[in-house]
Amino acid sequence: MGVAHFLTRLATSAPHVLVVEVGGDWLTRVTVEQAITRRGWPSVHSPADADVLAVCGPSGLSTTVDATIDAVWEQMPGPRARVQVPDLGRQAAEAALDRAVEILRDLDGQARDARARPHQTPSTPAPPDTETEHAGHDEHAGHDEHAGHDEHAGHDEHAGHDEHAGHDEHAGHDEHAGHDEHAGHDEHAGHDEHAGHDEHAGHGGHHGHGDMSPGGIALASGGEDRDGLAMDVLHLRLGPVLSYWPSNLTVGLTLQGDVVTAVSDVVTDRVSIETGTTSGDHPRGLSLSRLSAAARLDALTSLLALAGSPRHATLARRARDAVLDVSTEEALTKRTVEQLGRVLQRSRLLRWSLVDLAPVAATGLLAGDVYARMLKIVELAEADLAAAESNSDVGTAAHAAPSTEPDTARTMTDLGQVLPSLLTGLEVASVRLAIASVVGLSPVLAVPASSLGSGHV
Repeated sequence: MGVAHFLTRLATSAPHVLVVEVGGDWLTRVTVEQAITRRGWPSVHSPADADVLAVCGPSGLSTTVDATIDAVWEQMPGPRARVQVPDLGRQAAEAALDRAVEILRDLDGQARDARARPHQTPSTPAPPDTETEHAGHDEHAGHDEHAGHDEHAGHDEHAGHDEHAGHDEHAGHDEHAGHDEHAGHDEHAGHDEHAGHDEHAGHGGHHGHGDMSPGGIALASGGEDRDGLAMDVLHLRLGPVLSYWPSNLTVGLTLQGDVVTAVSDVVTDRVSIETGTTSGDHPRGLSLSRLSAAARLDALTSLLALAGSPRHATLARRARDAVLDVSTEEALTKRTVEQLGRVLQRSRLLRWSLVDLAPVAATGLLAGDVYARMLKIVELAEADLAAAESNSDVGTAAHAAPSTEPDTARTMTDLGQVLPSLLTGLEVASVRLAIASVVGLSPVLAVPASSLGSGHV
């Protein structure tokens, strides 16, 4: 064995894995996460830290999701490996991780992948051309100095605008004497400095039009703040590929500073609940009630991780795995979840962090703040386990909801009606906490029908 192969095997003994869930297939993600834990491999949440991209769920469900996953893949440094885990079974997860190791150790394949990758992305500015560098300012006195040259040599004189070399974009005189007239406002305010020309005709140019996105990141535009002052307005889209985020949810946010001022484009892949049990190697023959409890605890794990409490997140993850383990007795599983609830109630850190966050004044499942909904998730999981123990396979929160709102859990799949009022006014850092607290209350959203009756759960 050569030195290169020895070092390769050593470097790939514990690769960093970025797990991506597709289409709400949380059971496949959980199976892969458990396989990663058994191997002692670290899980990461950023493409820059990842060696392996494990996509959990079937491919081709959505062109938008596929394009997003491709973008994540392009951000990963080499050597790298990408595997698809469409099956819920433990063997499928293990086989996919083994295949990832083989890809990482294929030196010839990694070399081909490196050569095939573009050395410079389209959003990366061209290298500076010192011969055409403008000294401190840009003078366009009646002639075109851009013929065949790139005016963005070494710096950007138009702050976020894309000038196209080879076009006469400044017919007449275009004065940019020593300063940038495009910084922080619309260059066409009050007069048109590009008379008779649209210098960006056919090109992506002006910010605020949605087509100027360096690296796919939208630029901010101007807007009026709540107190009447002018502030930048940024349109941000969260999901569907995001850690501790429902993979069947996409939310568009309008931000001023770090405050959410509007919520739009809430897209959910609606899923339905089917009755009956499933069979397979993981978990074997679990009832719908038990699956619902596991889904709630999975959402609770995300909430606690986002709250910055890894110890409590680990406890919730262990409770979730105990619920999914068919060999664990019902009574023992129920005691584990009850103990988790007592630990969360005693935590001063969680109470201090989550109380008064994203409060809802209405009655029913959504009532209260994130802290109250966190405790309610545990209560509903306990109720699901009690239903499974008594063989009354309800599997929804309707039996635990107030009688005045018997259908709340079923109608919460329409998050387009819930999220705008819930998220508006929150800081952007609190958005994911608020959503995690809602997802755990809705087994209709948490348990995809594709996971039921597939024979591979």
